[in-house]
Amino acid sequence: MVDDLLVPTGAYILTMMLTASGAGDVPAPKPNVWAQIKRTPDLELKRDPTLPADIRKLFRAFAEKKHDDRAIQKLAVPWIQQAIVNLRDDEVKWNAHGASRFLGAARHLAVPQLELAMVVGDEQQRMMVSELLLRAKSVSDPKSLAASWVWLMRDGGDGLSGPNGVTAFRVLASSSQMLRAATPELIEQLGSRDRQLQINAAILLCLVEEGDDHAERIVEVLAPLLDDDDHMGTASTALSSLSFLGLPAIDPLRDQLHLRDEQGTRLTRHLLHVIAGPHTPDARQMPLWERRAITTLRDDPAQSSAFIRFINVYENEDLYASHLGAMTSWWCSHARHQRSKASQSAAESIAVYTLIGATERAAKRQLEYRIAAMPPEARRKQEAEIRRWFDELLEEYGPAQPDPPAFRDFEDCCGPTLDARPLRRSSGT
Repeated sequence: MVDDLLVPTGAYILTMMLTASGAGDVPAPKPNVWAQIKRTPDLELKRDPTLPADIRKLFRAFAEKKHDDRAIQKLAVPWIQQAIVNLRDDEVKWNAHGASRFLGAARHLAVPQLELAMVVGDEQQRMMVSELLLRAKSVSDPKSLAASWVWLMRDGGDGLSGPNGVTAFRVLASSSQMLRAATPELIEQLGSRDRQLQINAAILLCLVEEGDDHAERIVEVLAPLLDDDDHMGTASTALSSLSFLGLPAIDPLRDQLHLRDEQGTRLTRHLLHVIAGPHTPDARQMPLWERRAITTLRDDPAQSSAFIRFINVYENEDLYASHLGAMTSWWCSHARHQRSKASQSAAESIAVYTLIGATERAAKRQLEYRIAAMPPEARRKQEAEIRRWFDELLEEYGPAQPDPPAFRDFEDCCGPTLDARPLRRSSGT
């Protein structure tokens, strides 16, 4: 385990390691060269006379997909090392973006050195390196990459709205395979001294079966968010998360009921009603007007798709860039041309949209919510059809966005195996 006191020296260590391995073989370009790469259009990068000749040659080779040419590889290595050093946080505007663009074009040639930077770089380097590795064909150790994204969820000074934390949360939530790889690290970070990392880890663990074994600790972390505080959305998020945790949360919620304030008590009782039913001790359903006054959401956070959509941040371009978009298009075409009954189309629609979730567990939970909320007559007519469509689409398309490229074929090793332990830290800071 790496001591927290060593983290600030990470950029220095990285610079020394890269220099020792050949980064000094080429003259370091002025920082504005990397910034210039960020602003130069793709077609001009190969012939821009203001760029170093080697960089122009490399961009030309990368565009022609000559990554496996030995001469290109030898030329590329020191420039890749220079680019990785420029990813760190400094006072030079846009140089990290230009360096990232170059590393993205280098593709698998940069992977081994990116994996090194993922372990010892500063926060900005780790963020940008982790994004580049996510788009790589494969990585040598998916658990280390997942652990890096967990580490980035801590409070970097921006609290609940920190851009790094939000991006890291989204990455982990949008891939079932990524979430599975990160689960051991998420469990460890339930004990982090960093409150934001603790909360994010607890929320994500509500979406995996392993969370059941840590229900008491998850409730201990999330239940205080049900109380009245100054952060918009925290009560709704906690309500939704704990509802996905389900039955294992019941006893811990009741045990901590005396710790809640007035708002927390009412939301906890409502949550018990949703999870276990009206006859559960301490359960009490909140009427719509009362619930909306607290959570500010139109739908009941404990029984809606709002939480699933929140964690995946599904915007139109994200949805249609994924296989889920293809699935939705397929459904529209199939329903329009081959199915005539409105009830069957509606059943198909419900099945499609319950699959907009991070995990199979969340999708199945959402399916039960939707069926339970249907009017009795509609449920009698459509339930069997909905479940049939759900099972069929789940088997064909899966429950979430496609796994990132690095997680699709990671048995094809691209570099030295990294141990996930250096990314683990008891404090999370």
